[in-house]
Amino acid sequence: MEIIRSSQIAIEVWGGISCLFAVLILIRTRHFDKKGTSRLSVLMVSLTFLLFFDALSWFARGNTSSWGYYAVRIANFCTFLMQFLSIAVFANYMEHLIFRRTGKNHRNWIISAYCLAGVGTVILILSRIFHFMYAFDENNTYYRADYFYLTGAVVAVGLILAFFVLMRYLRYFRRIERISVVTYLSLTIVAVVLQYFFYGVSFGILATAFSTMLLFICHIFDYIEYSVGAQKALHDTRLMLISHRMQPHFIFNSLSVIRHLSVYQPEEAPRAINEFSAFLRGCIDLLNEDVCIPAAKEFDIVRHYIYFQQKRFGDDLNVEYDIRDDSFELPAFTVQNAVENAVSHGLRGKDGPQSGTVTVRSYRCEGEFIVEVEDDGAGFDPEEVSDDGRVHTGIRDTRERLAYMCGGTMEIESVPGSGTKVTVRIPEEKKEKRRARV
Repeated sequence: MEIIRSSQIAIEVWGGISCLFAVLILIRTRHFDKKGTSRLSVLMVSLTFLLFFDALSWFARGNTSSWGYYAVRIANFCTFLMQFLSIAVFANYMEHLIFRRTGKNHRNWIISAYCLAGVGTVILILSRIFHFMYAFDENNTYYRADYFYLTGAVVAVGLILAFFVLMRYLRYFRRIERISVVTYLSLTIVAVVLQYFFYGVSFGILATAFSTMLLFICHIFDYIEYSVGAQKALHDTRLMLISHRMQPHFIFNSLSVIRHLSVYQPEEAPRAINEFSAFLRGCIDLLNEDVCIPAAKEFDIVRHYIYFQQKRFGDDLNVEYDIRDDSFELPAFTVQNAVENAVSHGLRGKDGPQSGTVTVRSYRCEGEFIVEVEDDGAGFDPEEVSDDGRVHTGIRDTRERLAYMCGGTMEIESVPGSGTKVTVRIPEEKKEKRRARV
């Protein structure tokens, strides 16, 4: 019996420590599914307390000292309490998983699970007063009372309720999710039955711990699949962006500018070649960069691009820079895309003389890095989709990349005939946190 007791204490302590490490891993992956990760983390934390309290109850059992007297009573009470709370916490997480897979809410299930946990808690408190579920002898040893089965009954009802709800949607789950859910329900129900007939091993708690760890592993597999897909999508997007910047018409226009300068302004031709080379190198280098690039590098690409546009349009294009802060990172071509739209669709879209000013600002304000690209060109209605869809597709893609890569946003203020202002906001956070999103 002592070997079984020592083994169980060791298993539960190591299980609790493993759960704490699992919570730390979940915190690092919370950007994947914030609500689901939070609910699973709560489930893992509740399991940690359940394991530690049960281990303490076994450790203090039979200790007749003052410390042992209070420890065994507090630990047993908290163990039963965490078992009841785990019913609601498990239902809360699984309801979110159902919503992710089917888009359907089951708030009634959550309410029922919390009510059941409340009933179990009330029974537990009354039992401590009247000792009808469990009690302690003169050796400070726990023993079952006449109505000890009420604990298992409350847990069993919660599991049966979860069984009927989850079986209805099991076909929508992934294979590993189905395995983990079925294992959780079946193994825990069997353990509760065994606990009724056999005393000396916490079958129900050990089964719950094993099954919950399966749910955690399932979540990690889901996260890995998500990360691989996101990496591929971002890589494809980056290639698409680079391909867009390297379109033949831009290369031809740039070469035409260089040829013109070689004939009429030969002293300026070497700089034009250097600018063109730097622009191409900057675009190609992005293939080997992290998802987000330093803002300083983004502004360099913008300057190279603007150089050729100013050589093409001369005094018709005026550009003003007000770069007060570039100590942050952002998705590649975020600013350059806004500047290109300002030149191509803003200034060149004006009626009458094709002239105007593009202003590029960057500064820090109230925990955010802010980049503004403003022009006094033709403007447009952000609510309308243009005939070719190019501008608005670029806006949508840029917003999606900002949101995923760095938690940023992009706002557009534009009035037809009055110009456009694009504002990019990026939360001020550590680079390590931002890189953890990929």
